[in-house]
Amino acid sequence: MRKAIRGTGPTLCLVLTIALAAHAAPTITVDFQNEIGTLEPELLGINHPMTELCYQAGFDTTSGRFAPELYEAVGPLGLQHWRYTGGTGSGSFFWWRSIGAYPREPGFYKPGSYCRGGGTADHYHDFGFVEFMEFMDDIDADGTTVNLNFGTEPAAARRAADWVEFANAEVGVDPNGDGVDWAAVRASLGHPEPYGIRYWEVGNELGGVYVIGGSSGHYRNSWAWHYGLLPDPLDGEDSRQRIDNYLLGGSQPQYRDACGRGCHPYQLVTRENNWSIDASRSYGLPDETFFIRYPPANPDTAFMALYVSADIGDPGHKWRRVDDLTAWGAQDSVYVFDPATGRIDFGDGTTHGAIPAESSLIGVQYVSIGKDGMVDFYRQIKSVDPEARVSSSFFTDEFLLATQEAALDTLPFDCVSIHPYLEVESNEVLAEHWRLQDITSDMAQDLLTRSTRLDSLFGPGDPVDLLVSEFNVIVLPSIGDSTCPNPTYGERKLRYFGKSLGQTLALANGVMEMLRLSEEARIRTLGIHMLIPFAAEVDMPPCGWDMTAFVGIGGGGTYLNASGLFYSILTTRSGDTLLGPLLTDCPILDHEFSAEVDITLPYLTALAMKDPSGESAALFVINRASALPDTVEEHSDIAAVVSFLNAPDFKYMQVYELNADSLWHYNSADNPHAVSLTRHPDLEFAADFEYTFPAHSITVLVPTGITTGVIDVVSRPKLHQNAPNPFNPVTTIRFELPVPMHVGLAVYNLAGRRVRTLLDGPTDAGEYAVGWDGRNERGEGVASGVYFYRLEVNGESHTRKGILIR
Repeated sequence: MRKAIRGTGPTLCLVLTIALAAHAAPTITVDFQNEIGTLEPELLGINHPMTELCYQAGFDTTSGRFAPELYEAVGPLGLQHWRYTGGTGSGSFFWWRSIGAYPREPGFYKPGSYCRGGGTADHYHDFGFVEFMEFMDDIDADGTTVNLNFGTEPAAARRAADWVEFANAEVGVDPNGDGVDWAAVRASLGHPEPYGIRYWEVGNELGGVYVIGGSSGHYRNSWAWHYGLLPDPLDGEDSRQRIDNYLLGGSQPQYRDACGRGCHPYQLVTRENNWSIDASRSYGLPDETFFIRYPPANPDTAFMALYVSADIGDPGHKWRRVDDLTAWGAQDSVYVFDPATGRIDFGDGTTHGAIPAESSLIGVQYVSIGKDGMVDFYRQIKSVDPEARVSSSFFTDEFLLATQEAALDTLPFDCVSIHPYLEVESNEVLAEHWRLQDITSDMAQDLLTRSTRLDSLFGPGDPVDLLVSEFNVIVLPSIGDSTCPNPTYGERKLRYFGKSLGQTLALANGVMEMLRLSEEARIRTLGIHMLIPFAAEVDMPPCGWDMTAFVGIGGGGTYLNASGLFYSILTTRSGDTLLGPLLTDCPILDHEFSAEVDITLPYLTALAMKDPSGESAALFVINRASALPDTVEEHSDIAAVVSFLNAPDFKYMQVYELNADSLWHYNSADNPHAVSLTRHPDLEFAADFEYTFPAHSITVLVPTGITTGVIDVVSRPKLHQNAPNPFNPVTTIRFELPVPMHVGLAVYNLAGRRVRTLLDGPTDAGEYAVGWDGRNERGEGVASGVYFYRLEVNGESHTRKGILIR
């Protein structure tokens, strides 16, 4: 007998004996009566920091729209559920400043930002909540999870309830009872109908980020008051106190900061809405003003301490707090502090009070008091909208037990938010490929275990749901370690492994496992992180902080990465009802790559779904074999018998294949189709047939009653750069068609409005050149500027830009 095989439910490969496995053909059986759950729209979601998307994707505050390339890129993905504001940025997002006309109140400056504009760009309020909901309407998305500010706003729970009222209340109701009709404010901005947002997360990763398979197990979020670090080493912090503060609110000593390379010996001060390190430095000017991060503070002067130092890590010289600067001389190191607002005032350096030396850092130690906890958020949100689902960002057993021990009248959350990241390690690429597949299966089972744990603690009568609001496979270097953490092939490190086919196979496996368990584990949302990379590929290191992003940017446009191609077929070919395929007699990889990587897994895994109308279905099959020469694997391409039981009267089988020449190949601006999604010729439907699943591939078989013929989406239409460019006033636009298609070619301005239609109709295969004379539909010459020309064929768009100079 072979040793036990890890697997999940109905897709577990059943191998009885070595002899049987060697001679019996693998079989994939899809029973249309074996329904295991429903594919809700929230399970096809995305998390991306919206404040960074504003800069990355060219949001225009004049038109209120993104650049056309973003809509072109997002369209094929079919993402139904989005998270706003998305991630760590929520801890410093003041939502009420994000509504209304431009220009807006100054935004919050975030240190260490990856977005264009650098670490001190005022980027937090350019793309506000209303614009986000309009964007959701533009792309026909179905739902939203809102990520609330837990830590930086003194009246955080009330502000959160105001936001719920703004989003979900009817005009004239004022359920918050504070005299402000936030729904009327929404209506005044052109949106009288409620948005009906269901899920509201309180904070982000405040209880740690769930990373498996790597060395990172805890994330210190520096945007929350309850995380005030004690004077002891990092591993000496009081995690139970931190949990109780998150749950119940209260007070927390603020001793020092956590940062990427260690800790400051105090907490850095801020300027108004600016928490960058530079904002914590003195300008050497009279009457400078700073603020503590988490007001109000304990007014006890014995604890309040302020330090001025030249460098990070320097404990600094302690200054004295006084009530009035006018009683002190120009050389006295004194300051005035208002504990209610957190404001710190220094002297003028000539008559009353000294000025901290230019460029010196200002740091404080104090006790933050009177802060709201989860119970306050829950109570106030529910008073506004009882149907809102409030989610905790803590999920550890310690937190759940603390909640149970608190014996609260009402459990202060309906859901628990979790971020199951899978961390890449520096193994040989084949070993790492299989290790990621292995831990993905473990991760899915762990989510089911967590759901069962919630039932055991709080009872199944009022079940607590899981929100997987962030998920991905991530290459995450250790802090201070300059070595490249990417997998290796031979003697070299593989570049951009986060974009590779291998990493997408792990992502796809994780998504399929979570969809399969969504009903049993009560997984209500599944958001992939992220949409586009934090920076263009040319600005990113080939090793290190790297993860699968759906969309790539480069060469003047966008393209789909391997993961984006997977989602484009998942969302467009999926049905509403999940089915549990049964895989039998699958070949098995049983190999010890190293002491740490010992794998026993089937080569194939699968998930199926059907349209309740019976018009179509989809069978997704991952072949995890690598096809690398001289490896331990005995299988690469795998021929299997596919059987459909109790199937409707289908006539055809559409066939799609996501694949590349190697596991580590990835798409780029120079080669956007290294990983491709191919539409193979349609087959006649048969209840039983044999199909060969290629190595390292995702194959989608779509039984249907409709055939659309043969389209090879690898041989895609090509849109070339116009020439000349810049031009005045005539330019030529060239494109190529591999097969006859209906073609639309038009020119748009920066606001996304159509300027001129150049072509619209059936077009034969071949190469074409179309001229534009810089005129609109009325024959009028348009102004100088940037214009986009878009080729629309076969349900997809290709866009480039040209510059007209008069």
